[in-house]
Amino acid sequence: MREEELEQLAQDLTKVITEAAEAAIPTMRIMERSKPWWNNELKALRKAGSMACRAWKRAKTATALQAWREARNTYFHAIRKAKTNHWLEFLNNATGKEVFTAARYTKPSTLTKIPTITYEAEGVSREARSFEEKCDAFLNTLFPVTLDTHNAHDNPNPGPNPGPNPSQSAHQATSWMPERSTRSANKANKKHN
Repeated sequence: MREEELEQLAQDLTKVITEAAEAAIPTMRIMERSKPWWNNELKALRKAGSMACRAWKRAKTATALQAWREARNTYFHAIRKAKTNHWLEFLNNATGKEVFTAARYTKPSTLTKIPTITYEAEGVSREARSFEEKCDAFLNTLFPVTLDTHNAHDNPNPGPNPGPNPSQSAHQATSWMPERSTRSANKANKKHN
């Protein structure tokens, strides 16, 4: 065989293998926002929903509106079903590090914006965990209730004191601040300096 014939055979063989791979292997564009649960059924339902929406916008009839709503609901129900099936399939086939990925997905996020607050009220150290307790802690610490001796008989249930309490030191006024928060604030300041 001549060199030209061998070159032609190599090109033909490469072409046949490439065509077979393109025909047999589905092409999939993996991007950052790819949805692994997406399938051709959802694609068809989305197209049908779009067509029904356009038909309703053109006709503006009750039957067209009902058809669009049914198509939309079918599409969203199919998405929910596809996501559920994909998740269950992922859990059934999870091996190795994928098990930890699944655990991370299902672990509830317990991070709160405001940590547990320790403050002192009526000489007793207390902790505020819920939002309401934290609001009360801030309100009672920043605006403590004091009885005015001149108006005590006029108003037996006075509200929060709107003015500063001169007998309370600045240290006492900030004693409600949790130590962990001040430490994390100091760390943040050090990073920016």
